[in-house]
Amino acid sequence: MMLHHIAHIEADLDLRERRGAGLKKAFEL
Repeated sequence: MMLHHIAHIEADLDLRERRGAGLKKAFEL
């Protein structure tokens, strides 16, 4: 149960990181 929770948090952080990178690229253009 705890492992599933940790995996979900990691996936959420990864998604947010990718979204942040996308925003940075948009601002650079």
